[in-house]
Amino acid sequence: MLLAAVLGCSRPQELRPEPPSPSPAARPLPLASASAAPSPPPPFSVPAAKAKALVEALPEVKDLARLLTYTDAGERKIRPTAWVRREAEPTCAEGACKHEVEAGDEEDPRDREGRLSFAVDAFSGKIEVRHADSKGDPPALVPYEEWSALQRRRERYLELLFSLPEVRAYDAMLRRLSRGKVWMTVRIEETPRLGCKQGDDDCFWQYYVGERHEDHTVRGHTFRIEDTSARIERIGLDGTHHPVTPPRPPASPRK
Repeated sequence: MLLAAVLGCSRPQELRPEPPSPSPAARPLPLASASAAPSPPPPFSVPAAKAKALVEALPEVKDLARLLTYTDAGERKIRPTAWVRREAEPTCAEGACKHEVEAGDEEDPRDREGRLSFAVDAFSGKIEVRHADSKGDPPALVPYEEWSALQRRRERYLELLFSLPEVRAYDAMLRRLSRGKVWMTVRIEETPRLGCKQGDDDCFWQYYVGERHEDHTVRGHTFRIEDTSARIERIGLDGTHHPVTPPRPPASPRK
């Protein structure tokens, strides 16, 4: 024992095997830090109430009162209003955060489409309108500015149509011969496609001009006005097209 102490020798230590490491599935998952928790979506810059107010301020919505609703009691002026049919989802994807806002009569059901349907971006406030042309294509959302310009041309062309001497003479003839019991009626049969070009067949407003009786109407004339150039033509009953000269130069059609 003394010799071992002098030589600095010691008893070898007993080797013990290390315990096996746990499998990845058995290891406890680390606790998620507060910074890793999903953050709530940011609030919309344009909430639903503001989207409704933007739609109510549009001139086309205010002008709904000029339309007529026919009921059993006769004619009744529309009382225009707007309502939010569906709010943008809090988890909506970028570019798809839109409030659906309807405009129509205050008596219209709030769970259905109104006379005009809008989509308002919940962040930018950009307004789109659900628009369908007369070719049977399904309605699509289009920029409000383009649609509004189309409505202004609609009003301007209607005024141009009523200013035509043959249309005014037709109206006077009906009233005179019927002693006020029959009057002229006009309705739009075809609407031009947004973005159409001059010469396209779908770039015309087409108007039905006829006799309005108590229980039916009779076609008297068919007119077309090109949306891009304000060119007017009358379609005869045999289908032939006849150019019509307006009594005054029309205003610039694309403004």
